[in-house]
This record gives sequence, structure tokens and C-alpha cells, in this order.
Amino acid sequence: MEATKANAAYSAGAEDLGLLRKKLEKEQRALRIHAFLKNKASVVGLVLVLLMIVIALAAPLLTGLSGTDPYTNAVTQRLQAPSAEHWFGTDDLGRDVFARVIYGTRISLFVGFSVSVLAGAAGLLIGLYSCYNKVLDAVLMRICDGLKAVPSTLLAICLMAVLGPSIRNVILSLAVVSTPSMARMVRSAALSAREQTYVEAMTCLGATPSHILWRHIMPNTLSPVIVQMTFVFASAIITEAALSFLGAGVPVPEPSWGSILSQGRTYIYTAWWLILYPGLFTAVSVMGFNLFGDGVRDLLDPLSH
Repeated sequence: MEATKANAAYSAGAEDLGLLRKKLEKEQRALRIHAFLKNKASVVGLVLVLLMIVIALAAPLLTGLSGTDPYTNAVTQRLQAPSAEHWFGTDDLGRDVFARVIYGTRISLFVGFSVSVLAGAAGLLIGLYSCYNKVLDAVLMRICDGLKAVPSTLLAICLMAVLGPSIRNVILSLAVVSTPSMARMVRSAALSAREQTYVEAMTCLGATPSHILWRHIMPNTLSPVIVQMTFVFASAIITEAALSFLGAGVPVPEPSWGSILSQGRTYIYTAWWLILYPGLFTAVSVMGFNLFGDGVRDLLDPLSH
């Protein structure tokens, strides 16, 4: 009878402890979200990110309102200044700059999202297995060191020269460029988690390395991976624009902020709108993702500063 009462009391205590733990975790999340919203820079970054996403999704609607599209040439209307008919003016082929900049938002966000996801997944795999296998660690980390030794833009240009110009190849090239930093960051977080007491306990209980790696170590690396992905997103946007500006990125006639800037440099003194609007969209999007990334870092890891 006494044993039954003791077991019932233990179960009730464990249940109360579980409820208290969930309540504490909920309160901590609420405090972090409140701190995120109090950070003006993070809120500005979130607003800019959401604005760019809305512009990308609503591109057909926005260009429909202006009655333009990004591909139609009208040589008789070339290099016209911003007006009620062409809100951002026209380029050297008479194409509407507003439509091209708006559709360029779609390309930039698609490239940034794809690169961040691919680099995050590849970096997660490389970093996790490197922390648990010395042979893989020696091989993969030396490859990462070799890739990081080359300037990122130069490496991306070399890869594009081999693969050829296309949006898919731009994504692959930028993912290769971004993966080494992600892999090293994941490896560092995984090595730190591997030394924790709970990992030693799981090893003593007979858990397999794969189980420990994916069930216990991997969740502790997700927060820094998510934060790093926001910065990779911003970096991919500006690097894609740089590649397109140099003629090694998104092929013409696809609208890209970098290609619009490249065409506009010839007419920088006579057609300022070809430089202003794509440059402004590039700067605002990169700033937005960087500010948002800082806020996400503080949200997921308040001890990072």
C-alpha cells in the first residue's frame, strides 16, 4: 500500500514538473519574442523582408496595374524618364524598368532562398559527420579550407564559366561558395554539443553514433544554422546581382537587378533611373535580411552577445 502511494506521489510530482517546465519554456519564448519586437532594427528588417516577399508574390498584379511587362521591347520609347506611363522609366531597348525591377525581385528571392536551403542542408551534413568521423573531418575540412581560400565572387565566376549561364547554375555555384562557412559553423556547434554530459550518458546506454548524432546533437545545431541561413540569403542576393552585373549570372533577357545595373552603367549620366531603382531594391533587400538575421540570432540565442 505504501509503495503504491509512493509511486502515485512520484507520478504526480513528475507530471507537475513537466507542466512547470512547459510553462517556463512558454514564458521564455514570450520574453524572447517581446525582446525581438522591442528591437527596432529587427522589426525594420522583418518589415523589409515581408515587403520584398509581397512584391515578389504580387509581381503580376503590380505590373498589371502599370500595364507593362518586363520583356516587351519598344525602341521608340527607349530611355524615357519616369512618368505616369512608365513609373521607373525605360531602358535602352524601351523595356519598362518598373516591371523588370519587380520581376527581378522574384529572381533574387528565389535564388537567395534556394542557396540558403542548399547551403544549410549541405553544411549540416558535412559539419555533423565531420565532428564524429576523424577521416571525414580531415578530408572535408581541408576541402572547405581550399574553397574558402578563394574569394567567393571569383569562385562563383569560375564555377559559372564551367557550368554555363542559367538560374539553376547560379544557385548551384552560390551554394558551393556558401557551404564551407556553414559546414565549419555546424562542426563547431556539434563538437561543443558532443562534449555534453547527456551525450556521454547516451553512449554509456549503448546508443549508436547515428542515433546520438541526429537525435541529440543535430537539434542543438539548428539554431545557428537558421541564423546563418538568413545571412547566406542576403549574401546570395548581392552576389547574384554582382554575377549578373559582370555578365556571368542570370542570362538575358531574364530581369535581374544586376543585369539592369550593368545595362545602366553606359547611360549613368543620361538615364539615372537605370541605376537608382535596381540599386535601391538590392540595398533595401540585403539590409532587410541582415537586420532580420540579427534579430533572429537574438531570438534563438539571447546569449550570443
